[in-house]
This record gives sequence, C-alpha cells and structure tokens, in this order.
Amino acid sequence: MITNETGTGLLVFATSPTLTTPVLGAATATSLATGTLSATGQITSTVSVGTPPFVVTSTTAVANLKSSTVTTNANLTGAVTSVGNTTALSRSCQAGMGDGVTALTAATYTPLLCYNGFGSTMTVTNIRCFSDNNGSTTVDVKNAAGTSLLTGAVTCTTSFATGTASGTTTLASADWLKLVVVADGVSKNVHVVVTGSY
Repeated sequence: MITNETGTGLLVFATSPTLTTPVLGAATATSLATGTLSATGQITSTVSVGTPPFVVTSTTAVANLKSSTVTTNANLTGAVTSVGNTTALSRSCQAGMGDGVTALTAATYTPLLCYNGFGSTMTVTNIRCFSDNNGSTTVDVKNAAGTSLLTGAVTCTTSFATGTASGTTTLASADWLKLVVVADGVSKNVHVVVTGSY
C-alpha cells in the first residue's frame, strides 16, 4: 500500500511514464543525450561567475539565440550579422603635405589619399582639413571617377575644418580617394583626415 503519495492521478512506473504538469525539483548530473528539449516559458540558470549557463555545440546553424552579452573566441568565416549591436568598424585615411617649415608653393596638387583594400564598401562619415595658416588653402576629396565627396572644397583651418558631405558618401572596394589641394602659398603644413566605417 502506498501511503506517502502527493498529487493526483494514476501511478507511473520507471519505463516511459507520462507526467502531467509535475513539479520537478532541481536535478543534478542530468544529461539529455538525444531528442528535443522544449519549453514554453523561460529557462533560468543560476551559476557562479565565470561559468557559462548555457553551452551550445552544433554543426548546423542555430537560430534565435539571444543574450545581453555574448563573448566568443570562435574562428568566424563569412559574413557576421548582428541585430541591435554595433558591427561597423571605423577607419580613417590621412594624408599630409608640407614640412612645416617651408610654405607650399601656391598651386593645385592632386595626391592620392587612400585605397580601399578591405573588400567591402566604406561609408565616409567625416572629412576634415588642417592648415597651419588660417588662410585660403582649400581641399576637395574625390573618388577615382572624379566624383567629389563634398558639396564644395573645404577651407583648411588650424582646428581641422569639417567639410559638407555631398550625395556621394561611399567608397567601393578597390576604389580610392584623391585630394585636390589648392595651396595659398603661405601654408607650411596641410593635413586631411577622412573617417568612415565598414
């Protein structure tokens, strides 16, 4: 006779029992080797600091995994997509003219600024120009096709003047930027910084 039963319903035995809404206590050393584990509610794991609460090992894609913080030491290949997190990498191209001692001869110079060899399109977010002389030295920035990334040449200042972006703000892979520097004959140092993201 069973005298210490809890709950209601039929008795179950060791092999293939069917349980209806049981209240299970904390399990230790439990392993689900095969099959599917499903839950309609939230699974909560309380572990010590430094212990991963959930480990997934899969040779196929695993969808809908979410975490407030993800740390990985994985060898990732191909495109990596993250929703709700920052995935863009900032880059900057910089070029300078002049030695800071002798004034640049008043003329138009067209040096190459940078080449996009990163294999993806760069979105230009900022173009700034420095000159040791707050005069009239101007800089325009163009792609290889000659399309300007600015609405007009920016006049360089000692505080890195910022240019106004044109309708063209991207630099394709294998494209490059070139400067059109119109020196005022007084500036001894001209420096241009183009910042973008991939």
